Amino acid sequence: MVKTVKLKRGEGSIVQLKQRDPNSGERRDSKLWSILYCAGTRQVRENTKTNDYSKAYNMLIERRDRCRRAQARRFRYPTLSVRRHLRQLH
Repeated sequence: MVKTVKLKRGEGSIVQLKQRDPNSGERRDSKLWSILYCAGTRQVRENTKTNDYSKAYNMLIERRDRCRRAQARRFRYPTLSVRRHLRQLH
């Protein structure tokens, strides 16, 4: 039994994807965990290459934080354009 962490909406997901057995053709859960998270406006699915849930969870947290830091760097202050227009009025 794997102890899972309940993630809130928008925090991402940790899943074991389904795969087809090449010999029998039956569908079964993958042995490896995959993480799903949003990077900007797109959803990313990444294989963690581990069967340890806690390592997959830590990887999800790391990726989510990296995306948030990248978005913070791209933030533009809309007030700069307002200041320029105010200077033109004077």
